[in-house]
Amino acid sequence: LLSIKEKINKESPENSTLVRVFTSHIDKDEIQSIQKEITRVLPEASIIGVSTAGAIANGEIVEKGCVLSVTQFDKTRVKIALSSEEDSFQRGVEIARYVNSSSPEAKLLLSFTDGIFTNGEDFLKGIQSIDPDITVTGGMAGDNLQFKKTYIFTDREILDRGAVCAILEGENLKYETDYCFGWKPIGRAFTITKVKDNRVYEIENIPALDFYASYLGKEVVSFMPNMSLAFPLIIEKNGIPVARACIRVNKDRSLSFGGNFLQGEQVRFGIGLPPQVLEECKDKLKRKNMFKPQSIFVFSCAARKSIMSSYIKREINLLSQYPVAGFFTYGEFFSHSGKKEFLNQTATILFLS
Repeated sequence: LLSIKEKINKESPENSTLVRVFTSHIDKDEIQSIQKEITRVLPEASIIGVSTAGAIANGEIVEKGCVLSVTQFDKTRVKIALSSEEDSFQRGVEIARYVNSSSPEAKLLLSFTDGIFTNGEDFLKGIQSIDPDITVTGGMAGDNLQFKKTYIFTDREILDRGAVCAILEGENLKYETDYCFGWKPIGRAFTITKVKDNRVYEIENIPALDFYASYLGKEVVSFMPNMSLAFPLIIEKNGIPVARACIRVNKDRSLSFGGNFLQGEQVRFGIGLPPQVLEECKDKLKRKNMFKPQSIFVFSCAARKSIMSSYIKREINLLSQYPVAGFFTYGEFFSHSGKKEFLNQTATILFLS
């Protein structure tokens, strides 16, 4: 931190330094220690942080420890927003209203939510209902695939449910977003026959857990929800494929997923073959060479790390010619064509200049 402080331009404008913290420490006391040390050394910085399923730093994957990413802007201003609203939709509404009232020139919202209690899709819908134009990026916190407790935090607050956001405003900020997916739908389509938001009760009129057992086998079901990462359900939304992984098995044999479904929606099982997933990412990044980013942030689904094994480091290395930071998430936020999408099994990328 002291070496970082030496590089900070002391004559820079107020609210121009943003610190993002990506930590594998799923412990409130550890996070408090991190908060105190950063605020002691960099009292002028705006801070948002998140617990992870692994962090990303300059082409490397950090399984244990803490990654700090510090950006000092020349002309862009940074503000921090936080919401602990119980309802995910209202949480998004509260954040968006704060953005509209405090940051009329806001262009980009870098958002982290908890990874257990938040419905990521409803959170984005809440933002969309108030501010359809702002670009949202970021993702949901992780806890190293334990699925027990995740944290998000600012310089003072630590929440195990809620949202924290860095608001970036200023006409000189340039950015682009993109995503890498690579999972392919296989087999026939199935119909969601009973569902409430992200909780699926029946598929093809069969209890959701029994449906998985009948098609994938009882052994796969015995390792749910972790095993479902290899076989997400795939739907298409607003022209892009969207995967939904199971995050919780309920006592009534229903399954809770990382995002919502609609009754009558058609889904197919998906499978990701690491070489093909990597090739898709290569093709996407070739198209970004003209942008020449000064900084890149990656929000990659924990499922990619689990399924892609050694290939995930190759994917991260594709970006290592630039300063890169990020983390492995329990769900990713992506904006395109005026829409805000909640994704799973995906790597979303923010290019800044």
